[in-house]
Formats: sequence, structure tokens, C-alpha cells
Amino acid sequence: MTIEGEPGVGKSSLIRRFLSQAEGFTVLRAIGDRSESDYGYGIIKQLLARVDRAVLREYPELREVVKARGAAFAAGEQLLLLLGELQSTAPVIIVIDDWQWSDPLSVQALGFVTRRLWVDGVLIVLGIRTRAEILNEEQQRVLSTASQHTRVQLGGLSLPDVAKLANGCGAQLSAAALHDLHKRTGGHALYVLTLLTEAASGHMTGARSLTGLIQGQLASMSEASCALLEALAVLDGRVSLAQVAALAGVENPVRELAAPLAAGLVDWTPSEPTSPVEFRHGIQRDAVYQSMVPERRRTMHSAAAELVSSRGAWMHRVAAVDNVSEELAGELEQVAMAEAEHGESDAAATHLLWAADISEHRAGRERRTLAAVALFLTGRNPARAAPLRAAVESCEASPMKSTIQGWFALSEGEFRKAEKHLTNALCKADMGTTSNHVGTLAGVGLSMTHALSGRGTQAIEAAQLVVEVERRNLQALQIGRACLAWGRAFLRGPSEGIRALTDTGWLPVDPADATPVDAFPLTFRAVFRFLDGQPTAAITDANNALRLSRNSSVPAEDEFAYFTLAGAQYQLGRWEEAAVNAERAITIALAEGKAWSYAQCYAVTSIICSSRGDFAGAEEALAHVSRVVREIGPSQYVVHSACAAAHLARAKGDSEGMLELLEPLLRHPDRDSGWPLVFRTWWWPLHVEALVAVGRTDEAETALAEETQDPPGSLHTELLVSWLTGLIAQGRHDQKTALRVWREGAELPDGLDDAPLYRAQLEQCYGRLLYSSGRHKEGTTWLRKARDRFAGIGAIPYLERCEQVLSALSGAVPQQRKRGVLELTAREREIAHRVGLGMTNPEIAAELYLSSKTVEYHLSNIFSRFGITNRRQLRDRVRRERPEAFN
Repeated sequence: MTIEGEPGVGKSSLIRRFLSQAEGFTVLRAIGDRSESDYGYGIIKQLLARVDRAVLREYPELREVVKARGAAFAAGEQLLLLLGELQSTAPVIIVIDDWQWSDPLSVQALGFVTRRLWVDGVLIVLGIRTRAEILNEEQQRVLSTASQHTRVQLGGLSLPDVAKLANGCGAQLSAAALHDLHKRTGGHALYVLTLLTEAASGHMTGARSLTGLIQGQLASMSEASCALLEALAVLDGRVSLAQVAALAGVENPVRELAAPLAAGLVDWTPSEPTSPVEFRHGIQRDAVYQSMVPERRRTMHSAAAELVSSRGAWMHRVAAVDNVSEELAGELEQVAMAEAEHGESDAAATHLLWAADISEHRAGRERRTLAAVALFLTGRNPARAAPLRAAVESCEASPMKSTIQGWFALSEGEFRKAEKHLTNALCKADMGTTSNHVGTLAGVGLSMTHALSGRGTQAIEAAQLVVEVERRNLQALQIGRACLAWGRAFLRGPSEGIRALTDTGWLPVDPADATPVDAFPLTFRAVFRFLDGQPTAAITDANNALRLSRNSSVPAEDEFAYFTLAGAQYQLGRWEEAAVNAERAITIALAEGKAWSYAQCYAVTSIICSSRGDFAGAEEALAHVSRVVREIGPSQYVVHSACAAAHLARAKGDSEGMLELLEPLLRHPDRDSGWPLVFRTWWWPLHVEALVAVGRTDEAETALAEETQDPPGSLHTELLVSWLTGLIAQGRHDQKTALRVWREGAELPDGLDDAPLYRAQLEQCYGRLLYSSGRHKEGTTWLRKARDRFAGIGAIPYLERCEQVLSALSGAVPQQRKRGVLELTAREREIAHRVGLGMTNPEIAAELYLSSKTVEYHLSNIFSRFGITNRRQLRDRVRRERPEAFN
């Protein structure tokens, strides 16, 4: 629920009144603050402060992620589990006032939560200012993607409402006076209330604005009372009365606070240990601050810097500057550099922007502005760089400006533009010194641009510059090494990428010795292993990379790690897990605005949906892939759209369609390098299969020979080659060879990297040929094995075709066969599968990024559909029906 309206219209009062009547609820509350919008997880920390410490101790990972300013999706996952526990005792209300000032990491984490609340006893109430306050893209996405959203838009009070408010304040006004009051204020709640308070005191100023009215109230107060209010405005927050009095120089603050309290300007809570005081509304604070003469502001800010924490002191020192101060700007720059080294990139960027504002010379101002933007673009918060784009464009031409322009283009998927700017920066930068930050930043950006564009030679050249020179910035060095590995993979295949990262010693042999900066190259070794037919090793690397990046502020490519998990698990027949990880990959890519990874993430989602028979889901994901290829590119990304479309056609049994949809890829000039080469395992088996199906066996044999020049590297590949070789032999009507090859393939032992879909297809072909050769009993046995294997992994389209073959060969009339677990929805199958693994509801919730309440809801539906009453019955059923999924 969003409560929307202009400042002072009554949003906070409505929320307070609502909460005062919310008995029997667990309430978590936070307030956004404009001055703390760069404070990572500031909102989440406020919410967690309201949670019982004994409960919070059960979520150490949540505390660690927030403390380290780690990945937002990791914080969101843990927050979702916490909410699941809290609502087991009482419904939960989360209230965040001034949502428009929430920090980006908290917004991303809460967005993750809101998209996964379905049947939970959780209400999220957001107070949003609507005058001149524009929500950023991520804040808007939270609202647009929430499962349910109710908007409450507050306007001015009606005339009868103003009359009620006047009566409540004890003001006896005539009808004419009420009409004038309503007309003058437009029904603005705070304005009305302030005027009524003024009228009750007998000091009507006649001010024509709320700000003027508040400033008129100050004129009627003592000098000491005004000093207290000015000090409170400078400190800007909920502050102890003693601290306010110290800054104001007031000896008896309790006495002098009486007038501001009577005027309704402040709230005071003497029952708390620090006796905190705060303005009732931000408009009142702003009015008091604006009434202060500049010299008074500077004097009080200077004094405040001595009273507050070292972190807060910087803001006051900057505010106390009369004009410019190169000395202070230099100090801020040094602090920012130290913060950046410790992973506090948002705080560092903010301090650099402050330093830029007070820089004496244009060169210093531009250098610090560009450095701040660089931190936003290369950290976890690229969205904050967008409003600074105009400032970047106004800077004088320089290598740093070109570098930032290149990174902007890279973040938006405009690779050609990125290449132009970054190449220009690198040409002008001096890479001969190890301290050249600009050269390193440009080199990293250019190597990433070439890698994402699939240009192997250029990626190697750019990455080599970084690897040879950089020694201090380990994060940049590891990114350079990863891009160099991509370059080699683009020229010689994924196995070369694995060697580049492993044989050079760039990654520790023992994963336990890896550090957060190793997460980047480790992620891409996982990708290479997946694409090289080593799904089990890929899963190990991807999980280790995620473990390292989870509680670290060091940026990592988590969406690629989850993409790898999804692809590798798909190969291994673990499709329920694959679907969940594909969803995670998309969630992260969208949340972090990583346009370059959309195509891969949506493509693997489409392939999984196709194979499970969810053709609508496959087509929706395919549409996203096609849009990315069309609008972002590069042209090599056609491998993703072609593969996803061909898998969909294959699942539908459309062989001619498979071949037609692969044509854009087959005709591409770079089909033997770059992305098409690295992703070759995705498309070459489809190509050979489709060629055989349309009768072009000679071409199929040639294509297969090209792919099998080297000895098979795994049982997965050997099994696949056996199946395709048999298809070609059968296409030539060489039944004897087909039987022999398929028999040998069927007898291959199960291995860690076995692909059950390929094995089931081989078994089906072998069984069918045995049956047609007169060996009915043996053929039927193999066909049933294939059928059970298809059912075990949830390959519904393939299962249906296999059942049709069995019915046709036996002469039986096809009957609608109850498929048990396969009749469940995709989400229900994912939950049932994990019950089969023996997982508890909280464990399932954590695995699927759901709340425990949602898991309970789906389990209730499953029990009802199957007529069962407990988890053991469900576990036994799914393991009996789908043994393949639990091997």
C-alpha cells in the first residue's frame, strides 16, 4: 500500500493513526532520509532494529550481508525468511515513510521481497511525497511488480473536514472564517493546523504561505527558543535534547522548548534515556533552516561538526564552508579513497561529490565528479550515476571523461559507442605506471566491452594491458584476467578459457583459499565448464563464487553464476532447480540493470520452459531474448535467440522449424568464433538432429564429424554422439549400424555429467528400432525406460510423444494417463520435489526465495489434489513417480 501526497498533507499522521489501532500486529518501521540515501541498507537496519534480538540472532547471514553491504538479493532472501518466522506469531506491518529517500540497496532487497509475497500476512505501507519528488527506476519497479498494490492518494481536506479539525483544536470559527481558512490553505492539513495553532495563541501573522507562517511563529518566540529550533534544524534528525542545547548554547532547554511544543513544531520524548527531540514535519525544519541567515548557518554547522560522529561531521564541515575550500576538498577526497578501498563505494562517491562542490578550481571539481560517477558505475549502484550524466558531459575532454562515457555506454549495452570512448581514453592514458587509475579503468571497461561483444583477439589485447600493469587493484586485475580468459575462449572454445584461469594460477587450487575478489573469475570458469560439458564442476564453481560474493561489497557477476547453475542443472535433468536459478539470474540482471546479461538469462529460461512443456512461458522468455538481440546486440547474440527458438521448435516436434530457426546463426559470419563458438554445445546437436529429420543425412554426418574431431571429453558428450550417430545411420537405412551404436550408447554407465534427456532420447530410438526389427519385448522394455526417464525429469512434450509411440506399436487405443506430480503447476512441482528431498518448509522457502507461508499454501493445494494428508506420503509419491529426479 502506498500513501501518496505532497509534504504536510497528512501522510505521516494517517500512518500513525493507522498504527495506533493495529493491535495484535508486529510492526517494523523506518523513515527515509535525504542525507542518508547513500548509506547502504540504512532502511533495512532501521527495520531490523525493531525485531526482537533473540529472533534476529537466528539470522546471522542477514546481519552479515547488511553489515558488509553485500548483494541485495541475498539480503532480500534472508529478510523473506525472517518475515516468514515473524508472521507465524502475528501478522506483520512494514512501514517506510519518505520512501523516495530510501537507499538503493534497501530498495532492491525490499523489491525482492514484495515480488514474492503471495498469501502472507504481511502488509507493506510506503509513504511517498508527490511534489517534485520523483521515484527512481528501482523504486518504481518495486511498486509495479508487487503482487498486490493499493494506492491511497491524499489531497487537501474538504471544508467539513477543516471544520472538524477546528473544533478538535478548540477553535470557534464562523462559517465565513472557515471558508476563508479552507480557501487560503487549499485544505492542506499542516497549513490548516499551523494557522489554527497561531489563531489560538493570538498571534496571526497574515503570512500567505506555510513557510512564511512558520517563520512568523519564530518571530513570536524568545531568542533561546529560536536558537534551539535552529540547532535542531542544523542537526536535522531525531537528536538528544542535550546535544541540541549544547549546539544552541541554551542553559535551560526544557523551559525554552515549551513554545515550540505549543506551536506544534516539535515532538519531545522525555521518557527515553536521551530525551530526544525532533521536528514534527520536514516542512517545519526547512522553514526554520531557511529563516537562518547564511552566517548563522555556517557558524552552527561548524560547531555541529565537533558534536556529531566523524561520519556525520563531514556534512557539517562542508555546509560550514563560505565559498570554496580546496583544503577541505582534498581531505574529503582522501577519505573517499580510503572508503572505496574498503568497499564503501556509495559513501566514497557522495564524499567526492561534496568535495567537487567546494573545489576551488574547475579541474579539481571535474576530477572528483568523474571519480564519483566511476564508483557508482563500477560498484553495486549504477542507477545513481544516471542523474550525473549531464555533469559528466559538461566536463572538459579528458581520458577520465572518455572512460566514464564508455562505462555509461557499456552499462546500457551500447558496445560500439563504449568501444569508441574507451579506446580513446586508453590511447591517451599512460599505462606505463602502476598507479594509473584511469588507464586501468579504461582497460577493464574496454576488455569487458570486447568480451561481451564476442571479439576474442581485441578482448585479449585490452585485458593484457591491465594484467601486465595492474598490481594494486586486485578487483580490476581479476576482471582483466577473466576477460583475457573470455578472449581465449572466443578463439578456441570454452576449454581454453578454463585453462587460462586454472593453469596460470590465477585462481587458488583449493576453493577454501579463495577471497571475494576471486568471485569474478570463478564465476566465469563456472560458465566455461558448463559450456564445455562439465556441468557438475560448473555447479561447484558457481556455488563457490556466490558464497564469496554474498557477504561482500565487491561487485560480482552473480547473474552469470545463477545462469550457469540453471544451465548446468538443466543438462543434469534437475529442471526444478534449474527453473529457480534461471529466475534468480533474471531477477538480479534486471535489478542491477545489466543489459548485457539479459539475453543469456532469458534464453536458458526459455529452454527450460520448452522442455517442461510450458510453451507460453518459453515464448514469453524468447520474446525478451529477441528484443535484446534486436535492440542491444551485438549481432553474435543471435546465438541466444536462435538456440532458444530451436529448443522450442524441438519440444513441439517441429524439425523443419528447428532448422529454419537456426539459419540466422548458421549464416552468421562469426559462427566459428565468439559467442557462437563458446555456446556451440547449445546448438550443434540441434543442427545435426534437424538435418537428419529433414533427410539431409550427408550434411548431418559432415556436421557431426566437425564436432567430434577430438576425442569425447565426457560421458555426456559420448552419449550424445552415440545418439546422433545412430540417427544418421537410421537416416541412411543402415539399421544394423544404428542398432549397434545405440546399444553401445544405452549400455554406457551413468556418470556425474550424464544428461538424462539425451539418454532418454537414445533409449526411445533404440527401443523403437528394436520393436520394428521384431524384438518386441526388448523394444518395449527400452521404450518404457525412456518413458520413465522423461517423466522423471519432467520432460512433458517428450513424454507425450514416447507414450504415443508405445500406444502405436502395441496397437492399443491411446488413453489419457494420469501423470501425478507432472500435473501440478510449475511452482507446486518445485515444492513437491524438495519435499521429496526431505527439506523442511523453511529450507524450501530459502531455496525457492519464497516465504514459509507461501510454501504452506502450495503444499495445502498439493495435499488436496492428491488426497493425502502428510509430507511423508508426498515424499514417497514424488520419489516413486520420478526416481530420475533424485539420482
